[in-house]
Amino acid sequence: METTVLWRDMYAAAMLELDRSRIGKRIQEAQAVVQAALDKETASRGAGFAEELQALRDAMHNLRTLQRVELSAASPTATFTMEPEEASS
Repeated sequence: METTVLWRDMYAAAMLELDRSRIGKRIQEAQAVVQAALDKETASRGAGFAEELQALRDAMHNLRTLQRVELSAASPTATFTMEPEEASS
């Protein structure tokens, strides 16, 4: 149970981090804890195995997606343009 709480807390902290200077570290920490929980869950195959395993896989997928988005946003070549608002007549 303690492992479940830890990975879920670390995952939530990474997903909800708004400070760009800290998000990379949060993602890496969460990935490490999720991977450790994934390894432990795969080895133990205890009660609730399938549900926990799916939750861990989903978390890892979401962290990787967040990492890709964050890296592309931090890239100096990434540019975002906004369409100009049409003038009201």
